[in-house]
Amino acid sequence: MPFTEIEKDILYTLMYYDIFSYPLTIEELFLRSKIKNISKEDTQNIVNQLVEDKHIHVEKGFYSLEKKSDWIQKRLENNKRATQMLPKARRISQFIGSFPYIRAVFLSGSISKNVLDSDGDIDYFILTQPKRLWLARTLLILFRKIFLFNSHKYFCVNYFIDTENIEIEDKNQFTATELSTLIPTFGKEYYAPLMEQNQWYRDFFPHFPLREIENVPFHHKNWLKSILEYIFDTKIGDYIDDACMRITLHYRRKKFGSMGEKDFETALKTRKYVSKHHPNHFQKKVENALNERKKRYFS
Repeated sequence: MPFTEIEKDILYTLMYYDIFSYPLTIEELFLRSKIKNISKEDTQNIVNQLVEDKHIHVEKGFYSLEKKSDWIQKRLENNKRATQMLPKARRISQFIGSFPYIRAVFLSGSISKNVLDSDGDIDYFILTQPKRLWLARTLLILFRKIFLFNSHKYFCVNYFIDTENIEIEDKNQFTATELSTLIPTFGKEYYAPLMEQNQWYRDFFPHFPLREIENVPFHHKNWLKSILEYIFDTKIGDYIDDACMRITLHYRRKKFGSMGEKDFETALKTRKYVSKHHPNHFQKKVENALNERKKRYFS
């Protein structure tokens, strides 16, 4: 008997998180459903039937495609670690926000999903002033290299866009997941425009709620940030920003020259208004793994 659209949606969601060895609760299955006219109660009833028919497994309120008891313990440990790290990540975010031309900072990656491995990094998604993205990025990278000995653990600044180009170009489940789970930590006034400009993510997650921003600080400038921006709001600043982008692009081309052009454009996007640095191209790995699971499960 073929699966219904709603059953397939639940199975696809479990397949996606199976890649991360991450079992889900009913609440999470509902929030990650693409079906617009489904309720949490409907989700529970359909999931119960899938369990009864032995298509999925449940243990301690966590659902997965197969029985994976060790995943539950790992998930709980990583959830706890992320919760404990969140206050520090917020403080670092506000420090990042003190740099010139930074307008908003968001937590992204695993910590934005309340998960942090023992060796995991804290990832940041950053909005900058237009025409100064590369200068802002370079200052942050120099700080990390000089003062943090290039450690990425608490300072992984790998995605920048400017405030005039906030629509994400790659529209797929992976980027929709990243976008919907962003945690605003600095520049609260930019969160609503970012999400409104990227309403396409609702095609993937129509039930996922917006984040609470009541305690997130507005963008503000300290005296040093104000002075530096005043100095670089000149043709010299234009020249430096262009030079920073050219140098970075040259470095990326040289270091990742073996990467195909399409993969390079996706994983190492380097334009005046955006900088993406995902050299392991995790997005492609996830997409390939998901396609393999779909073929294996439904063939």
